[in-house]
Amino acid sequence: MTNIELELVSDINLDQAFLVLARTLAAGRSTHRAGAWRLKPIQKHLQHARKHLDLLANGSAGEDHLAHAACRLLMALELRERTAQTRAAGPATVEAANDSEQMTLFAGVAPTR
Repeated sequence: MTNIELELVSDINLDQAFLVLARTLAAGRSTHRAGAWRLKPIQKHLQHARKHLDLLANGSAGEDHLAHAACRLLMALELRERTAQTRAAGPATVEAANDSEQMTLFAGVAPTR
């Protein structure tokens, strides 16, 4: 990371945002199969994020639509980056990335109770 990137990142305290995202992802484990998000195309995640943003804009209650939209956007972003990295690395790495649990979203974050 460059100095300018570090300065921009330090301008926002991400701790609380990451905690909300981790809780939302942990709650999703009870309704979605583990790792199933990786099998969906980026466009699908963007559609889900847009749906949550529309619900938020319309005042819908019940779920934290902002957190759900953010999770979907992070999933799309990770898939985009994973695709770019595997393309740049070549065919041998593509197989390794498909066979492993590399770059899991929020790896090591303890589930909330």
